[in-house]
Amino acid sequence: MSANYLWGGAADRKNIHWLSWKKIARKKEQGGLGFRHLRAFNLALLAKQAWRLLTRLYSLLARLLRAKYYPNGNFLSARLGSRPSWSWRSILESRPAIFLGARRLIRSGTSTRIWLDPWIPRKSDFFAHPLGTIEDFNAIVSALIDVNNSCWCEDIIRDMFNHEEASLILSMPISACHSEDLWCWHPNKNALATVDFLANHHIVSSDNCPLCSLPEDANHIFFFCRFAKHVWQCFGISDIILRFMQSSFSSWFQDVILRSPTDVGNLFTTLSFLIWYHRNKRKFESVPMDPISVIMVAHSILRDFNLAECNPEVLPASLAHPLNPTPLENLHCICFDGVVSAYSRCCGIGVAAFNDMGHFVEGISKNVLGIVDPEVAECLALKEAIKLAEKLNIGPFSIFCDATQVILAANEQVLSSSASSGIVQDIIELKRVVPLKGIFWFRRSFNFVAHSLANYAKSMMSDLFLWDHLLEPLCQSLMDDFQQF
Repeated sequence: MSANYLWGGAADRKNIHWLSWKKIARKKEQGGLGFRHLRAFNLALLAKQAWRLLTRLYSLLARLLRAKYYPNGNFLSARLGSRPSWSWRSILESRPAIFLGARRLIRSGTSTRIWLDPWIPRKSDFFAHPLGTIEDFNAIVSALIDVNNSCWCEDIIRDMFNHEEASLILSMPISACHSEDLWCWHPNKNALATVDFLANHHIVSSDNCPLCSLPEDANHIFFFCRFAKHVWQCFGISDIILRFMQSSFSSWFQDVILRSPTDVGNLFTTLSFLIWYHRNKRKFESVPMDPISVIMVAHSILRDFNLAECNPEVLPASLAHPLNPTPLENLHCICFDGVVSAYSRCCGIGVAAFNDMGHFVEGISKNVLGIVDPEVAECLALKEAIKLAEKLNIGPFSIFCDATQVILAANEQVLSSSASSGIVQDIIELKRVVPLKGIFWFRRSFNFVAHSLANYAKSMMSDLFLWDHLLEPLCQSLMDDFQQF
């Protein structure tokens, strides 16, 4: 129909289609007309309906189709059936797209089959592959979980799976609430909105600079664009840029931070961010790029930052955080932090408890193998912080950290990611049995103790260590910081 409209077809005659629809659907920059691929668009809409059948089991449509087409299974294992309806046949056409990213999120493992359901968290092929023969095809994942300790049975897993799959399974956190397993969409960390990605999806028409129309990369954005040059010249620091400039922006930025005075480093960081911010406003919202406004905003940010550094008890309005707590007196305080090591494929958890006088009471350093997701590490640290408060049997207390997303998830203000949702559910359950007054945000520089305990945990040989003094982990953290210079 669209082709007939394009080539002027009529009901009584057909005109010649001079180009194939595949060529017409190309981007305008590639010689096409930018028409939408109607089949792909239709399959995407059908896939949304298929995902609802998989995740919303008690909706009217899901119950109706399940009763007729797959009463003993789920949507992914359903057959076309005899005399299927046109709508059911259409929804099944989108099932291959669901197979690309749908997998089971393990919480209790009681409703997920080891060999027949997708549940291994890797880029593709979420199904498990045995090392030998399979004795029971209907074995469930809960057989691999130590329910009493809420952890995986490592010996059994390493006997049943190869090294890669065993490591992936052991990296999955286990929920202590033993709730029902869920379907989740495996995150694609390569689908960031880069210029190439946006250009390929017709969101931006070109990957050239919006001001100079020249090929754009990091060096052009921050060094060679005439807008960036004007900003640096207004602050009179163009010669410093040339002196530190290396082959790439990243190496230049690192040299500036490490080899320049603190005030110069703060200035470069602020201006680099504002140049990037105004470039994006021009690129995606067609907002004019004004160097004068950049200079005025930079002066305001640096003034407020210096004020906060001189008087850390009072934050200026422009630096106030929406989750910043009000002063809490006569309360115990617990701080936590989680850090990950991609090289060692583990995370370190640090928790520090202080009494109502601000004196250190007890700390935890814990090494968790297989966890390389920062949000999961922070959630595990928060869970350990609440468990430490329960163990110490302290009175009313507050928890502080620098992870905004974890705070919002624990306070049930936003949905957590699929990887940490089970841990967040445990946290919500633990909050109900302890006298917790709240979980608050504070600046990362104030979280030095918990961060030091977490860094120390990454190099530990044991899984858990309790501290009654802070000399060793703090000294180790200071040595690690000095080695970076």
